[in-house]
Amino acid sequence: MWSKILALVLLPILFISVINIIPEENNVEGQVLGVRVAKAEQDKEDSRIKIDNYFVESSTSNFKDFVNDNQLIIYPQDKITIFPDLELGLGAKISIKRSLNLTVLDAKESREYRTFAQNIDEFLKEKSIELGELDKIDPALTHGIDAGLKIEITRVEKTNIDEKEKITYKTIRKEDPEMWKGEERIAQKGQNGEKKLTYEIIRENGEEKTRKLIKTDTSKEPVEEIIYFGTKEVVYGVGKATWYNAPPLSATHNTLPSGTMVLVTNISNGKQVTVKIVGPGIQSNAIIDLSPDAFAQLASLRAGAITVRLTKP
Repeated sequence: MWSKILALVLLPILFISVINIIPEENNVEGQVLGVRVAKAEQDKEDSRIKIDNYFVESSTSNFKDFVNDNQLIIYPQDKITIFPDLELGLGAKISIKRSLNLTVLDAKESREYRTFAQNIDEFLKEKSIELGELDKIDPALTHGIDAGLKIEITRVEKTNIDEKEKITYKTIRKEDPEMWKGEERIAQKGQNGEKKLTYEIIRENGEEKTRKLIKTDTSKEPVEEIIYFGTKEVVYGVGKATWYNAPPLSATHNTLPSGTMVLVTNISNGKQVTVKIVGPGIQSNAIIDLSPDAFAQLASLRAGAITVRLTKP
């Protein structure tokens, strides 16, 4: 009984309220499937925000059906006000306060958001988007948010990495007058060393931007290789050299095998030439018979014969 009395008391009040929310004709933009649509207005408290107003008949009793019938897009972040309640069957004013759309490019990954936040800092906290100490953001955190804003976050990472590098050993060559010229011996075998290089690397969105060497540690010292080489000459003899018509830079010798290379030195002036023995055949008392071009490097062909020393090159 009391519920009926209460309904009778409230009904006139709701009726008066409904009358007050019916828009004037000059404020009505049009109709969507029979629903009158008032011109969109700006939020009086926040001029960035747009409010869409709809006026429905008493036959509309379910908001979900209202949205589907009128093919409206409602975002989870939008704020909806309905007065009076649709279930009363008196008709109602439906106001949709539209959230602001924005795009965030986070480490090259794009994502769409909607919000009522005043600035970027407030938006990041609202969406639990955290910035690292080195991360970059554009625009700045204090920048205000308007519809269509694009925010770019660059993720910056600083890491240290170690790399090993070989230290090539040095080769030291030393003379040994007791060894024949042309002979060598390894007194100490060389060994490569190793060092550790520490680099500081800055990456932006996973891409390396800078690399700086900050530390070098030698973990193993290289060992020098020591090689002794002989300086003692192998003397094939000292005597007279003549020349004959032979191939360039060749010579004959009665005891040295063919193919032997011989360094011929003119004792009188120190001039030298290296020749290849092509066989025996000397009929005179000369120890070597040179080709004309080889002899000419030691003395004039008119000299005919000179005193030379034959050694191993």
